[in-house]
Amino acid sequence: MPFKKQGSPFWQYDRSFKINGQHYRVRGSTGERSKTEARAVEESAVSAARHSALYGDTKPVITLDQAIGTYVANVSVHQPSWKTTKSLAQALLGGLKKNTVLPDITNMMLTNYIAKRRSTLANASVNREIQLLRRVLNYAEKNLSMQVPVLNWDAHILSEPKGRVRELTIDEEGRLFENLRTDLHAFVKFCITAGCRSGSAVKLEWRDIDFQRRVIVFRMMKGGEHHSIPMTNALLALLANQPRSPHYNQVFLYPPRGNKNRLRPITKDGWKKPWKEALTAAKIPDFRFHDLRHTALSRITRTNGIAAAQKLAGHADISSTARYAHVQMDDLLIAMETAESTHTGPTLKEKSRLSG
Repeated sequence: MPFKKQGSPFWQYDRSFKINGQHYRVRGSTGERSKTEARAVEESAVSAARHSALYGDTKPVITLDQAIGTYVANVSVHQPSWKTTKSLAQALLGGLKKNTVLPDITNMMLTNYIAKRRSTLANASVNREIQLLRRVLNYAEKNLSMQVPVLNWDAHILSEPKGRVRELTIDEEGRLFENLRTDLHAFVKFCITAGCRSGSAVKLEWRDIDFQRRVIVFRMMKGGEHHSIPMTNALLALLANQPRSPHYNQVFLYPPRGNKNRLRPITKDGWKKPWKEALTAAKIPDFRFHDLRHTALSRITRTNGIAAAQKLAGHADISSTARYAHVQMDDLLIAMETAESTHTGPTLKEKSRLSG
């Protein structure tokens, strides 16, 4: 029977059974808030454990349902993107047989799953689901010591279009701030200078700001890790002038309905309406808030190279920053064309006449 532990929103299970006189025990998190769903996960876990005991597997086995539930409960729920992960997990469980024990998952199963999913989804969306499945199986093998199948992951990743990079021009930036609500200026300026995501700026607290060492810490980034960046003079001035509230720890606040005496934290969605209104008024097309991050990383690539952009972005792998390499190529093209325009030697056509 599923039960709950204090502090956890998910139902747990702890079952024992006997086979050939030997006692076995299986326990863990179901990753479910619904007791009905938790019972199904529990039965799947017991079934998988019996399978392992009966057939003498060198490692125990668990079902896909149980593996995903455990991963979500132990890993994803602590990440900012856990709601997205949960949605991807539900898609996997809906498209694959959730009671399948992990070793029985085959390349053919994945091929059929992908063929069905890509008929209604973009390749990138299907890839996110397959990548989650891979993380779940890796977690089950390395952290839970479970049997997992050997799959050809590379063969299942679909091609994706190159990442979109929309950079805000200096002129557009000026028009944006002319039309943006003034109580959002610091929030937007911080994002375009620090190159952070909106969620990281919204969650930023004063404990994350070290004025003495001039360091800013972003906690629980997209990958679940902390990330630190240095505090430039511009960021120092911006943060030092931020109003504070005795009631809130967040750095970025705003006065509801213009009441400066009732400062409240900017929420994850609270900036969206005035942001869209500013873009419309400033006549800036095809620009998202996340493009502020693209702008910051493109600018740092232009002045200091792609390695510096990688550090600012907090990318563990420089391949994630590769989309900004075009900036260096564009600058190189300008330099080459400038050199050509100042070259005083004969053109190819002139040279051909000279040689003739």
